[in-house]
Amino acid sequence: MLDNEFELIEKERDNAFNQIASIEHDNDRLTMENARLLAERNEYQLKYDSMVASRFWRLTKPLRTIRDVVKNTRHGIANISTNKKAHVRIGVHLHLYYEDLVDEFCKYLDNIPELFDIYISCKEGAHKGRIRSRVKKINHVRKIVIKETINRGRDIAPFYVMFRDDLLKYDYLLHIHSKKSLYSGAEKSEWRKNGIEGVLKSEAIVARMLAIFDDNDDIGMIHGDKTEQLSIIALHWLKNIPRGRELLQRLGIEFQDRMFQYPIGSFFWVKKDAVKPIFDLNLTYNDFDEESGQIDGTLAHALERVVTWVVRDQGYDSFIFDANIDDFHRNTSYYGIHSYLDLNVDSVTEELLKHDVITFDIFDTLITRVILHPDDVFLLMQKLIYEKYGVDVDFLSVRKQAESYAMEKRGISCNIYDIYNEMHRCVTLSQDVIDEIRDIEIELEYELCIPRDDVVEIYNRVKKANKKILLISDMYLTSDIVSRMLAKCGIDGYDDIWLSCEKGLRKDNESMWKKFFEEYKGVSTIHVGDNPCSDSQIVGDMGADSVFLLSSYNQLSLSTQYDKFKKYENTTVENSLMLGLLVNKYWYNSPFALSYKGVARLDDLEIIGASLFGPILLKFAELIQSMDTDKLLFLSREGFFFKRLYQTYCKCFNLEEKENLYFYTSRRAASVPLLSNDDDIREILKTEYEGSLQILLSERLGLEGLFDEDITISLPDDIDKVMSVLSDCKEKLFHEANEEREVYESYVRKCLDENSDSKVTLVDLGYAGTIQYYLSKLGFGNIDGCYLAMQNSGKIRVEKYKNIYNFDDDNIIKLHQLFLEALTAAPHGQVIKMNKQDDEYVPVLKDYSKKCYLYAEPMQLGVLKYVETIEKTLNKFKFTIDSELVKDIFTEVSRPNLISNAIGDIFIVDDGYSNSGFWVYDFDQCGWFLKDLDYVR
Repeated sequence: MLDNEFELIEKERDNAFNQIASIEHDNDRLTMENARLLAERNEYQLKYDSMVASRFWRLTKPLRTIRDVVKNTRHGIANISTNKKAHVRIGVHLHLYYEDLVDEFCKYLDNIPELFDIYISCKEGAHKGRIRSRVKKINHVRKIVIKETINRGRDIAPFYVMFRDDLLKYDYLLHIHSKKSLYSGAEKSEWRKNGIEGVLKSEAIVARMLAIFDDNDDIGMIHGDKTEQLSIIALHWLKNIPRGRELLQRLGIEFQDRMFQYPIGSFFWVKKDAVKPIFDLNLTYNDFDEESGQIDGTLAHALERVVTWVVRDQGYDSFIFDANIDDFHRNTSYYGIHSYLDLNVDSVTEELLKHDVITFDIFDTLITRVILHPDDVFLLMQKLIYEKYGVDVDFLSVRKQAESYAMEKRGISCNIYDIYNEMHRCVTLSQDVIDEIRDIEIELEYELCIPRDDVVEIYNRVKKANKKILLISDMYLTSDIVSRMLAKCGIDGYDDIWLSCEKGLRKDNESMWKKFFEEYKGVSTIHVGDNPCSDSQIVGDMGADSVFLLSSYNQLSLSTQYDKFKKYENTTVENSLMLGLLVNKYWYNSPFALSYKGVARLDDLEIIGASLFGPILLKFAELIQSMDTDKLLFLSREGFFFKRLYQTYCKCFNLEEKENLYFYTSRRAASVPLLSNDDDIREILKTEYEGSLQILLSERLGLEGLFDEDITISLPDDIDKVMSVLSDCKEKLFHEANEEREVYESYVRKCLDENSDSKVTLVDLGYAGTIQYYLSKLGFGNIDGCYLAMQNSGKIRVEKYKNIYNFDDDNIIKLHQLFLEALTAAPHGQVIKMNKQDDEYVPVLKDYSKKCYLYAEPMQLGVLKYVETIEKTLNKFKFTIDSELVKDIFTEVSRPNLISNAIGDIFIVDDGYSNSGFWVYDFDQCGWFLKDLDYVR
């Protein structure tokens, strides 16, 4: 009775209070501990500026916007300020099921530095007066509402049901609850502490959280990191897939069966607008499961995860607070999974050898496919069916329907033969053709499979120790097919293989495990697998040991790279193959590839070449072959590799190679022969340059030893200064240019074969078509150009050309062009000019650092192997390479921490034409730095 009267008084008081609340609220938010917040802001602003500065590319002025590119990959501290939004109201929901924890929670709620209203749900029969008395002492608490709730839906139902209308009045919401997790056998106070400190650790931290909301319109939720005591499998739907899929379908959000980070334990700050769609579901208590001590699989457990997907779907990101270092990470954090990231081949093997029987899952554990998702195999089949039979069929739907019919007849025991026996019910094809398609699928599975090398190494060590090994998988492929795939991947010597289609049992419904543990009762067993639920959670619930290993795809989904590439999922078969190779073969083949930095660590030059440069250069090879031309001239020095790339491409895809030639030239070799007056010299000097005047004159004009003392210049600003220096030697320069012209023109005519009417195309990396332009000025104007990327229209000097990227539209390519120049290094220096000896034309070459090609060559080999690998699948049908995808893959080369800095200076560019030195990429500082010759020897 007293509580009811008190609530009426509160309502009357609030009517008056609300008239001044907004003014008071603004004043408090603007003045409350402003000095402390300002000092804190300055501290973290310095940290932020330092981080950005360390990743600033020190190249030329046009390239300095790379800072923005690196900033987009940063997942660190939030940049906060003291600018406060007016009229922001804070509502807190505390589910106080365990009344004895009221003091603990009130102490944490004291850390909210601004006015807030609190809504408390408690179990039936709770002493609300005692709770209210304690809550009233909380700093800055304003309105207090306490209501009893039935024991259904735990902390989630009161938040979304009982207090729905109340909480929708606020801008920022905090949800916390008195978690004890007694189902584990003892109170898990450390789990609760981890959750509460993730949102209310200290007054300073909460102030920062509120400031983050104020200053970042794109941040919708803040929560703490996962406790290290929980397995990494907690970052999955686990047994909540059915409820999660249903909820997301109601919300119009695509369900994704993958690892993801969410507020584990349901302690979170959230903007009301970010989570409003869940409130709008108008859930009732009857929607929630009756309480029976469930530890997973309820609507409450599903909503615990769904909130993250809703926040993202509303256009918001989340910040995850790492309470160990008081830092924030956007969407992804790695502290909570340190114990997994510390695993390696040795530690896993050591654990397995403690047991007598070791079981391994097969697919995505021991072996994987070079395609992103298993169902993408059926999309690939659709293309193959069309190429062979001319039948355009939605094979994914047909295949799924046939499997459904087979399941009706055979249940869990249905296999691939049963499925195809039902195919005639789904598509109008003869049984003979259907049988042929079945064999195509079986063979395709074989072609696509590759080993997960580190897991195979673990397997072989266990086998060498004479342990009993069983392979267990939920799979429709029969053991003869699977055994052949395993043998291809170097896996043999297992004692038995249990497949669901042959056992009539499945892991995911527990029947396979029940049978296994009956058979191996009393035996020390351990299972190794990648499925969080069927390979780990279910095994653990049965009291057995397991080792969970992340699949390649789940590592990607937890990485900082995922947001960049997720847009290409479920688009085309070609994209699935590109990403499948990238993820399953090159980057995350090992289950231990994901690092503390949120990316794989690449330290093999061939893999770097194949994975980062292979896709974009395959696209370039496609463009080269498409040119309407009779002869290709590959310009030195990038052309040395481009010629090999083109020849490999034609050989792999069984294409007729166009006549081609490696053409010795350079900007200096093509421009100096044109010099006959001051305007010609000035045109050469317009190209940007920073550095030594002596080196400039040598590199661009072939003039040596003009000064005893060197001078530093900057072009084009210092053109007049250079022209003044040249005043006494111009006649000599023009004379030597004329001699060079005679030899160079003769060499060009020989390469072009001008006596024929053949079309000729120059092939180069690109930029402005400078050499093509100089050749046209020499009288060779009928030449076409083929370039990977070209500069903006104001600097392009030619009209006849084709390119993939334009620097205007794809500035990111321009910012990364030096990586391409480093990758395409040749085993010789820049061409200075052409000499004629007898009847042969011989290039005069500049000395060069062998270190450039030493690192480039194995990366180039990786690119060529990538082309060969792609051919094995894509050659079966006509395909199109997505230029945006391959660009996004290539630009990963600058992602911090992806390439291991331990392998040294692998990207080196000799750029004497534009600078007096060598550009060297520094992985620690994420930028290009100019070095002298002694550094790169």
